[in-house]
This record gives sequence, C-alpha cells and structure tokens, in this order.
Amino acid sequence: MISEFRSRFRFRHLRRGLAGVALVVLVVLEGLNAPYPAMAAATMASGVLCLAALAVPERLFARYAIGAAAVSCVLTVTEAQLSERPPNTPGMVELGALLLLSTRAVRRCPPLRAAGLVAASSLAAVALPLRIELWDHYLGDLIAVIAVCAVPFMVVVGLCLRLYDTLREREREAIRQAQRLEHARELHDFVAHHVTAIVAQTKAARFTAAAGHTQSPEDLDRMLAQIERAGSQALGSMRAMVTSLRDHATASATTRPTGDPAGPHGLHGLRGLRDLRALTERFSEVGPPAELILARNSPTGHSRPASPPRSTAWCRSP
Repeated sequence: MISEFRSRFRFRHLRRGLAGVALVVLVVLEGLNAPYPAMAAATMASGVLCLAALAVPERLFARYAIGAAAVSCVLTVTEAQLSERPPNTPGMVELGALLLLSTRAVRRCPPLRAAGLVAASSLAAVALPLRIELWDHYLGDLIAVIAVCAVPFMVVVGLCLRLYDTLREREREAIRQAQRLEHARELHDFVAHHVTAIVAQTKAARFTAAAGHTQSPEDLDRMLAQIERAGSQALGSMRAMVTSLRDHATASATTRPTGDPAGPHGLHGLRGLRDLRALTERFSEVGPPAELILARNSPTGHSRPASPPRSTAWCRSP
C-alpha cells in the first residue's frame, strides 16, 4: 500500500515536471519569434516568471503573481513602442498562465487580495496582444474576446473551485464531528465500566467489614489498589472525552484516554495477542470474569494457525 502510494506520488511529480518542461520549451520557441535578442530574452523571462508564479507555494503566490503581472505589463508597454515587434504570436503560453493566475487567486486567496491579483493579471492578459506587429480590427477582436470571455470565465472557474473546496472542508468537518460523537459514546461506556467496578468493589469491602471478617493488610491493599486504578482510568477517560469534544482541529479517532485498556489507538491499535490477553485480564479484575477466544479454524473446517492480519478474537463474560 505504501509502495503504491509512493509510486503514484512520484508519477504525479514526474508528470508535472514533464508538463513544466514542455511549457518552458514553448515559451522559448515563442520568444525566438521576437526580432531582437534582447526582446526575445525578455519575452522568455516574462513567460517563465508567469509559469513559476503558478507553481510556487501558497505563501509566495501573491508576491510572484504581482511580480509576473507587472513584468508582463512593462514588457507589453515597451514592445508596443517599438517599430519592429513579433509578427506571429504575443506569447500564448504567457497569456494562459496569466489567466490561470486569476483562477488560482480567486480559489486560494482572501477576497481583497484576490481582487487585486485578478485585476493585475487580467490587465496584463488583456494588454498582451499589443505586442504583435500588425494592429488591425482582428487585434481589437482578440482583446475583446480576452476581456469579455476569457477573463470572466477563468474567474467563474476559480469561484466554482473555491466553493467546491469549501463544501469539501465542511464535509470533512461533519465527518470529524461524527467521529467525535462516536468516540464520546465509546468513552461513556468505558467510564461506566470503571465506575461500576468502583461501586462494586466498595460495596464488597463494606459487606466484608459488616460481616465481621477481618481482612489482612495485603487483601485490603489489593482491593484499594484496584479501586484506585479503576478511578484513575475513569478520570483518564473523562479527560480524553472532554479534550476530544473541545478539539475541533484533531480527529477524535486519534485520541484515546490515558487509562483506556484499548491503548492509544483503540482496539485496532493492539499490537498482538499479548495485548488482548492483558485487556481481558484487566476486565476480569474490575468486573465479571472475561474469557479470550481465538478463532483458528478455516472456513473449510481444517485447523490452521491464525495469521496476525486475519486473526479473529473476541471476549465473553460467563
């Protein structure tokens, strides 16, 4: 399972790396369309910066996005003043990257910051066609399509993704809340068991004292130790329940009481049969006698050792 996850993780990074290399190659080819070497280098740098702004972590995204949009606008204004400009393409990869910057800003950033980033990247994207050499009515149509269709579409996509992320986070929070409630019910059972054991042992001590039987110091110490241990386990269970219900950032399934016989990871966290036997002995000490039964027979009826991942065990009280 872990090896499969690692292979998928590596394959995902490999695909992203190959896609990034392909886009950088396209940026270089578009930059070579410029008539001057300096213009070509500036076009390549601007395109690579826009691609880098898409790949940086969230904490650096706003800084890189503003820088990429500013560099793109400055380059567009500079090239628009020149007599010779790229004859074919203004930089379509850079245009797509600027539009995707708007989508990512709407999806990930707070509203005010997202509005500023969308305005900067949209302005750079709308002005980008001014880099090409021929200025005619087709250029105006291209700018109108980018401003009226492409930019609003990418903003709507970002809003949809933001809404999807919000709904998914609410769903996860609902699942965590259900887990916390389930965990609280389980802890209630453990606390009730411990308190019942305390009451039963206390009644037994009072009955023995009322009957006139003299208890040895060893028996009295053993009985008081059992009462103390059951009380400590009950307090640990109650403390864990309160912590689990108050902590909204941690899943309750990962929190178990300190005195819980099932251990820090619940019954599924038991390391082996030794822990099951210890659990049975603890229940027998503070409650009715419990018996541990191991299933070692296959469905065909033949006896065979129970493999650890597929072993079946249960406890019963006479």
